[in-house]
Amino acid sequence: MAVNHSIPDALAVAITTPAGRVLHTGDFKMDQVPLDGRITDLNAFARLGDEGVDLLLIDSTNAEVPGFVTSERDIMPVLDSVFLRAEGRIIVACFASHIHRVQQVIDTAVLHERKVTFVGRSMVRTMGVARDLGYLTVPGDVLVSVDDLNSLPDDETVLVCTGSQGEPMAALARIANRDHPIEVGDSDTVVLASSLIPGNENSVNRVINGLSKLGATVIHHSNALVHVSGHAAAGELLYVYNVVKPRNVMPVHGEWRHLRANAALAERTGVPSNRIVLADDGVVVDLIDGVARIVGAVPCGFVFVDGSSVGGVTEASLKDRRVLGEEGFISIVVAVDAVEGRVVSGPEIHARGFAEDDRVFDPVIPLVRDALEESLRSGVTDTRQLTQVVRRVVGKWVSGAHRRKPMIVPVVIEA
Repeated sequence: MAVNHSIPDALAVAITTPAGRVLHTGDFKMDQVPLDGRITDLNAFARLGDEGVDLLLIDSTNAEVPGFVTSERDIMPVLDSVFLRAEGRIIVACFASHIHRVQQVIDTAVLHERKVTFVGRSMVRTMGVARDLGYLTVPGDVLVSVDDLNSLPDDETVLVCTGSQGEPMAALARIANRDHPIEVGDSDTVVLASSLIPGNENSVNRVINGLSKLGATVIHHSNALVHVSGHAAAGELLYVYNVVKPRNVMPVHGEWRHLRANAALAERTGVPSNRIVLADDGVVVDLIDGVARIVGAVPCGFVFVDGSSVGGVTEASLKDRRVLGEEGFISIVVAVDAVEGRVVSGPEIHARGFAEDDRVFDPVIPLVRDALEESLRSGVTDTRQLTQVVRRVVGKWVSGAHRRKPMIVPVVIEA
């Protein structure tokens, strides 16, 4: 079934099984005047509701936001105002998948007699596909290449790029870091046409500060209506609950605060609390005899991409890298004679990312020697156990003397 979202051709899915009917809304909102004229198919939702929906999985992203989401068309006057005030180049950053937003930028550029260029591989590739499929309309002489920018006056150009979430390798972040052929200055205007995804605040603020330092005027969601959400707010969710009348509800697509807010909305429309399932990733939910319940869990987690390796890096490896990057590295090499029960060489201590001068470790050297010889006299001759003794002594000393927790790699050699 058709639903309205910030990407073209978004769909909700109804699945009929012997155990019951499941309706998954996917990402959706209920914009009544969308740019592409494709509204959420509430008739189909109501028909399914009359036939009976046993489990509704519903978008929770904006469950905490009251009312209804603003229409995408309401951005157009704001963009027009930004274009009117801009003296130099205009750079608009948004998701490459947001075809409707890019279409509005192109339409506004045409009104103000500016040329448009796409910057960044994903933006160029996605807009090319969108044009081929008829989702994006670009008048013949409006689009120019990046190479043509230098031959055009700054006040006649608009750049559309990725990087609205502060992604370090995206075009906008590289421009802010002066690591891109495109430069910005005092007369330029940058529009971040997106909202902040939770967790990206520092990255986005870093980009905004970098652009501001270069003299650009930065327009973002906090100081202008340059973005509307693609996810239904509380009023729209209540409407869907009343139309579908589900027997069970499972809020999806959101953090726990969003899931709980969505569950509260379901309760307000009459869904019993024992028929609302709140599940984390990996949790197994069974729908049996018209009742949904949690029955177990399966192992799941992140799949890390490391260069050409996919899935080969574990959380433990990443933790080691974080320790190396933040706390440094200490290596201790010592040789022992297990027969005589004494240290015959070392300890030699070297560090990276901890201290400039290895002489800082002079106080701990006799402590390591004494601890090893005491262990040897006690009958501990296994080198693995002896390395643990070294790690404990050095770790305790570093923590107490320097308030640091570096990676400690001891090597004990039996002479």
